[in-house]
Order: sequence, then structure tokens, then C-alpha cells
Amino acid sequence: MPELFGTDGIRGRAYEEPLDEATVRRLGAALARRLGGRGRVLLAGDTRASTRDLAAWLGEALAGGGLEVVWAGVLPTPAVSHLVRAGGFDLGVVISASHNPAHDNGIKVLARSGEKLPEAEEEAVEALMAAGEPGTGPPLPPADPSFAERYLGLLEGTLGGGRPLGGLDVVLDAAHGAAWEIG
Repeated sequence: MPELFGTDGIRGRAYEEPLDEATVRRLGAALARRLGGRGRVLLAGDTRASTRDLAAWLGEALAGGGLEVVWAGVLPTPAVSHLVRAGGFDLGVVISASHNPAHDNGIKVLARSGEKLPEAEEEAVEALMAAGEPGTGPPLPPADPSFAERYLGLLEGTLGGGRPLGGLDVVLDAAHGAAWEIG
């Protein structure tokens, strides 16, 4: 049973263990080692004040471990799940604590299938976190807006391209979360 990973990733108060800089960088280095120092990672997050810092620490450690890091900016978890699978990424990482208080944050790691890592993988990553110091790669690149556009295209395609919504019950989440700017 993994100790660091919970039901849906790693959660806690931002800037405190396990979401302090040292632990987040060790996580990035461990993920890079698990992928053998090769591969592409799609990284995104929500609108919390701490997300950019956590993403920067994680992204630098992933890149320092030899991975290509693509920063997609603000996107919801379902978008990253789809885009990892459709884009041929080896890993997806979402910095988000969903419905938890604003001072919290979290790190969700997705396999190339777009699904959360199996428990055995989480345990293997945790074991690697104790081995070695994380390298430092280049700073996080600017956000690539094309990922939000691709996700919007998926959502529009799901509705059948201009299909009238009359007679349908539609739920609108105006909580200003990670999908606040899409569409």
C-alpha cells in the first residue's frame, strides 16, 4: 500500500510536506527514473495560487531526469486524461486538489492510458523517491494553449457539432475551476 499516494494522488497543504519543494522535486526525479530517463510528460494544473510553484518544481525535476515536459497550463483533470492518451504522452501530471480548500493542493499522476497509476506503480515511484537527488532541468516553458483548444474540440465533437440542446438538461459549473477559460 503506498504511503504518499492516497485515493487520488498526493494531497496536502501547499508548501508543507508532502507538497514542499524538496518532496515535489524528489517525486519528479523518481517519475523520470521510473520512465528510464526518456519520454514525454503532459503537465497541467488548476487555478490555485500554489499550482504554478508546484508545477515549476516538478517540471524542472522531470526535465532534469531526461524527460520532455510540456506545460499545458490550466486544464481540468479529464482534459489531461484524454490528451495524454490521444497525444501519445508517456505520463500526465495534474496539479490540483479539486474540491479541497484553497490552501491545499495535490498531484495526480496519470499513466499513458490516461488513467491513474496502478497502486504497484505508485509504490515503485515512492521507493525511487529515496534513491538519489533530483537533477534540475530548464524552467517550465510557457503554457501551450493548443491543449485547451484540443479539449474544447473534443467537447464540441461530443455534442455532435452544433446539435441543438433543446430538451436536454444541462449542468453548468460556474465555480471558476480549471475549465474556467475553455469555451
